[in-house]
Formats: sequence, C-alpha cells, structure tokens
Amino acid sequence: TAKNTAQLVMELPEGITITTTTQQTVQSEKIKLGGRDYTRFTMPLILWDNRPQTPMFFFKAEKTPAPGAQAVFYALCDGEVPLKQTVPVELIVIPEVTPALKRLHVSLTWMSESDCLAWPDFFTAWRTLGFNAVAFFPHFKGAPKLLIDSREKGFKIVMCDSPMHRMAEQPGGNVPGCELYSQVPAGNSTNVCPSYRGVYYTKELARVAAMVTKTHPDFVFWDIEIWYDGAMDARAGTCRRCVAGQVASGKPMEAYLIDQATQSLKDLYDAVATSSVGFTMPVVACYDYHPYRNFHNSVADFNQIYPRYINQAQPSLYVAGNAQAVHDSIRGNYRLMKDKQIVPWLSTGTYGEIDPRKAEHQVLETLLNGASGLTYFWYGDFDTPLEFYYHAKALAEIAPYEDLIMDGEVLEPTGTNDKLYYSGIRKGNEMLLLVGNYQKDPASTVYTAPFTTVTQIKDLRSGKTVPAVNPIKLDLPKDEIQLLYITGK
Repeated sequence: TAKNTAQLVMELPEGITITTTTQQTVQSEKIKLGGRDYTRFTMPLILWDNRPQTPMFFFKAEKTPAPGAQAVFYALCDGEVPLKQTVPVELIVIPEVTPALKRLHVSLTWMSESDCLAWPDFFTAWRTLGFNAVAFFPHFKGAPKLLIDSREKGFKIVMCDSPMHRMAEQPGGNVPGCELYSQVPAGNSTNVCPSYRGVYYTKELARVAAMVTKTHPDFVFWDIEIWYDGAMDARAGTCRRCVAGQVASGKPMEAYLIDQATQSLKDLYDAVATSSVGFTMPVVACYDYHPYRNFHNSVADFNQIYPRYINQAQPSLYVAGNAQAVHDSIRGNYRLMKDKQIVPWLSTGTYGEIDPRKAEHQVLETLLNGASGLTYFWYGDFDTPLEFYYHAKALAEIAPYEDLIMDGEVLEPTGTNDKLYYSGIRKGNEMLLLVGNYQKDPASTVYTAPFTTVTQIKDLRSGKTVPAVNPIKLDLPKDEIQLLYITGK
C-alpha cells in the first residue's frame, strides 16, 4: 500500500552485477554467504496499478561464478520474515548471428523506444541477436536521437501505428454518439463505423502522413482491430449510415463492408505514398491480414487489398510455442500467395507462456516454409534470457544460408513417418531440411533428398558434418527438431 514500502533484494555471487537505468536508488553491499563472496543489491518495489513493480535491470557477468554458485531473491516489507527463493547460477552465452542478415526481416516490433534506450549497448546487443530493424511509435513522444542513431548504424526503421484507433481518440471524437461512431437510433454508440468518412477521418489520414514524414520509415505496420463492432451494427441494420450506403451501392451488406475496408486501406496507403516523396516508399503491412484466413476484423478481404494497398501477409501466430501451427500457417499462406511476402507476428508469451526452446522451433518453421522474415509481439513477453537465446540460436544456424532461403524453391518434403513435420528449401545443388517431432514419443524417419547423389550433409544445430548418404535416416527425440544443410548433384 502507499503506507507500506517494500524492497526487492538480490544476493548475487561475486562477479555478477546488475545494470539499471532507473532513477531510483539501488544500494549494494558486500556480504558472505556460505563462506563465499556475494553482493546484496536492494532496490525499491514501486506500485503500479496496485501491483509491485521492479525497475528494469540487466544482469552482467564480469567473471565466471564458482561451480555450484546460487543466487537468492526475496522481498522485504515492514520487518516481515521474507520468503527466499534460491536458484542456481548459470551463464548463458547467446550465439552471435553472423553474417548479419540483410534480406530477411527480423524485428521486435512492439517494443517502446524507452525500452531500447534502457538496454545497455542496445545496438550491439540487437545486432548480436540478429535483429536488423528498430520499431518506433511516432504518435507517442518519440526519441529522435534513437531514430537517427538506428538509421546511421544500418538498422531499418519500422513505424508502428494503429490508425482509426487514434481517430477515436481525437479531441471531440471520444464521446458517445460522435459522428465517427455507428449512427444508431439511440445516438449513443461508441463503435467506430467502417463507412465513416468525415472530418475526423480526414484528420486521421493527415496525422498518419505527418508520422511518415517525421519517421522516414522503411516499413509501416498497421494494427487495425477496431471495425468489428461497427460491422456488427451494420449487419444488424442499426447503423443508418451503413444501411444507406449499402442501399446506394446496390450490393449485399457483406460486399459493401469489404468495399469500405478496402477504401480505408487504400486511403492509408495513399497517405503513406504521398508523404514519402523524397525517400523510398515504405513496405506497408497490417497485423493479422493474410490469405490463410482472409476475412479480417469482420470487414476486410485480404485478396482485395494485397498487393495494392498492403505489401505483405502478416499472420498472427500467438500460439504458445505450437510449432505445428506456425508450420501450417506459413505453408498455407505461401501456397495461396506463391511468393515470400510473408512476415508473421510471433510471440514468446502472449496467449500462453512458451517453453523457451520453442522459440527456435517457431523461427525455423517460419523461415523454411516460405516467409521472408518475422516480427514479435511484444518485448514484455521476453521474460527470460533463454527466449532471446533460442531466437538467436535459430537465426545463427541459418544466417549463412540467407540467400538460399530467399531465392530457393519452397519444398513440401515427406518422409516415411507421416507424424513428423517436414520443411525444406532448395536452390540448385543445395537445400535446407527441417524435420520436427512435436509428438510425445521419440520417432524415426527416412528421408530421400532430391539429388542423384548426396555429396554433403551438415547438422546445423551441432555444426557437425555427418555421413553423406541418401536416403537419410533421422532419429528424433520427442518434441525435438533436426536441421540439415544438404548438397548433391
């Protein structure tokens, strides 16, 4: 409560320190635990929304701790006896993604600029982890220096925005019954009308254009999830504006609503195009718009807006680490699109916390089934360094084969065990093969590579060359994968 103060205490082995950019005081003192040298760090726990919060901090290893070292965590509050949590200390060496990815898009899009600024040596860390873009929300305060530095250091710029959501927040617009909402008989709706084209709509397009001019982005990612309730009003016949527009169009209501969404996406695209004169037109995409599920927010048909008004498919894959779902979505989109303009939104925690190992599976299933990159929602879901570790591990494994992934033919390989998941990309005499056993038991399979003779097989996860044979027998533990680079003639 406001009257009771609490503190977070971390007792860390000698050589392990913390770095924080918070303005709050972090106290440290040298102590002994079990005869070993430790440092006790103490910092305030602050209340936010009646929940205790710690400031952002990062662990740093200045030297390797002694074998068997442990860390102790607890909270102190008004003299209460603390409940202590003791955990083993293990250093994690995150693989460096090299060579740096130039063609595949890799971003953590839903991450605030303050988070970037708080990360020690952010750009070095970001490049090591394989990210090649930095995200900005220019409708917030913004960080001009971070934007300039990102571009100068070779990172692409992603502008994130939620148009039409912001429209409903304009002064005078965020009151029930405003003209931008469904025009229902009661006059008190707060559902944004998909056919509204009045003054607030015009101001919203101007705001978007100003943000593009301000940011000079390489990518513009929309997040539009606001038309659903208004579309329900239209279908129910209660929005007088939609009903009048549908009657005038001579089309069924479903077709009329699709036309309205298409027009809005066109207007947004045109706002980006007209405000990007003088620099390269950004790639424009929208969260969760893709052909594998081609009716979005109950109004938008992907096939009406791609590739004219959005340039990528962006399936939402917040699937709690379900690699089969990632496999099926990316492959399904690629089959329909016949190109690799697919950049899914992955997650390490939204709608279900993942086993960190699954981050590697998700990334590989994405890139070996037809996607040209990936982005993440959101930074807060990376709540263990192991998730960054497995993300980087996957990218480090495929980084030397970026051109093969981008230019190669997406295969639909099969093996003798049809309960496994097979993915592959081939270009000329080389290919990548990913086999996943996402079952409860160990499994084996035999795969025949599409070459007369196999000349090399490299296990990319271990870095070891294995016997060049064809067919190839694979043994997979439960819930594991194998990733092979194969050459032949």
